[in-house]
Amino acid sequence: MVTHGGSATTAAVINEWAANSERPWVVGWLTWDTSPHNTNQLFLTDPRRAVLAKYSAQSAKIYKCPADILLNPAQKRLGWRERVRSISANGAIGGGNKTASDGLLGAEKLFIKTTDVDRPAPSDLWMFVDENPDSINDGAFFNSQLDRRWIDMPANYHNGAGGLSFVDGHSEIKAWRSTVRLEKPNFSYTPPGVPARDHDWGWLLDRTSFNVRATR
Repeated sequence: MVTHGGSATTAAVINEWAANSERPWVVGWLTWDTSPHNTNQLFLTDPRRAVLAKYSAQSAKIYKCPADILLNPAQKRLGWRERVRSISANGAIGGGNKTASDGLLGAEKLFIKTTDVDRPAPSDLWMFVDENPDSINDGAFFNSQLDRRWIDMPANYHNGAGGLSFVDGHSEIKAWRSTVRLEKPNFSYTPPGVPARDHDWGWLLDRTSFNVRATR
């Protein structure tokens, strides 16, 4: 289950038997300050806090792309070599904040069960993505069918490209062409707007969910 916000910042223990249970795939909130969330591997490998931990041999390495080594000066002074995570999950897959019935996040189909995956097809619906070091915070990647901004942005540190994995099990390196390729990390993030016919934004949004309430 994808979740974020309060569960990510408090690193809540999974309680799948509770009436309003949340099952985060990871917890923790990444920042550019010296918060211990940036280096705490237990948030990724402890089965009580990360629902995929029991399938990952309790290894934190699967959550981190080796190409993402960016740290700010304060973090380097502490002797850090990297932050703990660079991968985020599609916020439209599983439960989480996109279940809220608001106009911004409630505009797309949510994929709760495997049988829900029909449009996009499993080979076109992405599950995990390398996220831009500035926009990454919780474990959920959000973009909206109704808001032409990069609420979260993919990474471009593979020579202008970034990695994605898809529901059918395949992975690919996407060579970005426009707004994603041009974005340079600067230890701050304000969701940038998206120009008309932007290749990168349209390509990713079409593979994030199905637009049920608006047209681009």
